[in-house]
Amino acid sequence: MPWILGYIQCQVTAGHLERFMNLCRHHEIELWKVCEKENRASFYMYAAQYKQLKPLAKKTKTIPHIKGKYGVPFFYLRAKKDWTFTWGMALFFCVLYLLSMFLWKIEYVGQQTYTKEGLSAEIEKMGVYRGMARKNLQCEKIEQNLRLLHPDLSWVSAEEKGCVLQIQVKEGNMPKSEENTSVATSLTAPCDGTIAAIVTRKGTPLCKKGDKVKKNQILIQGTYDIVGDDGEVIRKQGVVADGEIQIWCPIKWEEEILIEYVDREWTEKNRDIYTIECNDMGFSLKNPLKWFHNSDNYDIMSDICFEERFIPWDLNVKITRRRFLPYKKVKKKYTKEQAYVILKGHLESKLEQLQKEGYEILEHTEKMTLEGNRYRMTGQIQTCREEMTKKDVLPEEMRIMSGKEEKDGT
Repeated sequence: MPWILGYIQCQVTAGHLERFMNLCRHHEIELWKVCEKENRASFYMYAAQYKQLKPLAKKTKTIPHIKGKYGVPFFYLRAKKDWTFTWGMALFFCVLYLLSMFLWKIEYVGQQTYTKEGLSAEIEKMGVYRGMARKNLQCEKIEQNLRLLHPDLSWVSAEEKGCVLQIQVKEGNMPKSEENTSVATSLTAPCDGTIAAIVTRKGTPLCKKGDKVKKNQILIQGTYDIVGDDGEVIRKQGVVADGEIQIWCPIKWEEEILIEYVDREWTEKNRDIYTIECNDMGFSLKNPLKWFHNSDNYDIMSDICFEERFIPWDLNVKITRRRFLPYKKVKKKYTKEQAYVILKGHLESKLEQLQKEGYEILEHTEKMTLEGNRYRMTGQIQTCREEMTKKDVLPEEMRIMSGKEEKDGT
């Protein structure tokens, strides 16, 4: 209540302080936080009752002073005096309230197979876009439409958080198609090498440990013989060959680089060109004082400074900066250490590529030599391959060959 009505801090000096306080109580003037120190009295009172102190101060020969003014009435007077600041603050809150009535950002969480661009295009077709009024936003409708468009989504949630629309999705696990196990297959060698170990679970092994094999050679055939009582093969049964095989495969490699190479030296005279595109129209801005020389070489770096789509006006605005970096070509020579680092990097790239192809690196050697105007590095990589390739069993492999041929060749 004091803050609404307005109150002041008053200090009374000289005169008869006790009589002054008694008169204030007699005239029902409300005082609080009264403090007396060194013939001075300080207290708080309502601002409207301050005029009633004049006859009391005259009787007691005291002098009241106002030390502070508080409350809504005084705040209104100060605001009226400095009206530019007041109206500026009021305008700020009005604009803030106006902006809070629109949707300014759409976030997507949890998608893996679907891209943000694809989901954004579908959301826009539903009439949801950045800059739309929040009162027209229907989260339940968005969830229902997304479930209808993508049945494989196990969970969809559209939640409005202030001026941000957060769409969370959870993709269901698609059932994996079962492999057709009725087709007989054989295990073949994926590369040339030597059999280091072989264990057969299903099928007929056609090689043993220590044998040298070629690429695509059948190691475990996807058939087995069914033998009758007389010990002769009645027929062959097809199976999916299974087993554990290790193939050691040594790989020879070599890399070389020239001693001399051409390097670039950039100058500090960079040149920028800004391109402003609005829908299908565009124009470029550049400094007319910085000219391009046809004899110079330039590296061009493009950077998108601004890109926004204003849906209500069907306007696409994009600002691109192209930075031209002039350089000169200079001939240089690799040192032995630099050449070793470069060739070693090529070797590591080769090892990574082999690992991606399924090879296990056991060991490797390298040796660098200088031959004329180039450095050469050679070596050998010892690899092991445990993943075999599969091949369907051909009808010819299922036939039973008789031990003797007839005279006519049948």
